[in-house]
Amino acid sequence: MIESILFDIDGTLVDSNNFHVLAWAEAFHAAGHDFRLQQIHDQIGQGADNFVAALIPGASDAEAERLGSEQVRLFKQHYVHRLKPFPGAHDLIARCKAEGYRVALATSASAEVLDHHLDLLGVRDLVDSCTTADDVGASKPSPDIFTTALEKLATLDVDWLDDGDRMHLNEAADRAARMTEELEAIRERAALLHEQLTDLRAETIDTRSLVIAVVAMVFLPLTFLTGLVGMNVPIPFAQVPYIFEIIVGGCIALSAAIAVYFTRARWF
Repeated sequence: MIESILFDIDGTLVDSNNFHVLAWAEAFHAAGHDFRLQQIHDQIGQGADNFVAALIPGASDAEAERLGSEQVRLFKQHYVHRLKPFPGAHDLIARCKAEGYRVALATSASAEVLDHHLDLLGVRDLVDSCTTADDVGASKPSPDIFTTALEKLATLDVDWLDDGDRMHLNEAADRAARMTEELEAIRERAALLHEQLTDLRAETIDTRSLVIAVVAMVFLPLTFLTGLVGMNVPIPFAQVPYIFEIIVGGCIALSAAIAVYFTRARWF
C-alpha cells in the first residue's frame, strides 16, 4: 500500500533544467572550459561534485567546489527569477495531500533554492518533509538524498504513522539505496564500455589512415612518372615502345589490387 510520495523538484515540478545548463555553461567558460550545451544537459540532476567530475575528469575537490559555487551564484543572479512551475505541479501535490498521502520533496539544490521553489509552487503547507544537498554528504546519483528523505518520513511524529509504517519506510529506503547503487554500477560499466569502444574506433581510424597514406605515397610518384612519360622531354625509357601504356597498366593493376584488399578488409 502506497502511503508516501517522494518528488524531485528541478525538471520535475519546476521547469529549471535549461536555466541550470546556462548557468553551468557560464561558470565553465569563466574557468576556461567550454562544452556544448547538450554535454552539460546530459549531466543535469547531479550535484556539483559529480557534475564537474563527469565533464572534467581529474578535477580537484577545490575546483569542483569553486565551479559549483559559481554556478549557484550565476543561477541565483540571472535565472532563478525566470523559473516557472510545470503546469499542474501545484494541483498534483495538492491532490496527493488531499488523498491522504504524505508528500516529501528531495533535491540536490541548496536549502535556499528549495525555499524559493516552495513559494514558487505554493506548496509550503502541503509538504511533510524536505531534503536538500545540505542534509547529505554525497549528491546524486548517490542515493543519499532519497534515503534521507525516506528516513525523514519514517521519523515524522504523526498519529497515523505506527511502528509498522515506519518499518516499511525504512525498508523502502534500504531498497532504494540498493537499487541506486546497482544503477550506479551499471552506469560505470556503460561508461567504461563507451570508453573502450571510442578507443577501438580511434585505433581503427588510425590504421585506415595509415593505409590510405601508404596508397597515396605509392600513387603520387606513379602519377608523376605517367605525366613525365606523356611529355615531349628526353627522359629514360621514353623510347621504349608502349612505355606509357605499361605504366598506366601498372597503375590500373595496382589500383585493382588495392580495391581487392579494401573489399576483403570490409572497407567498402
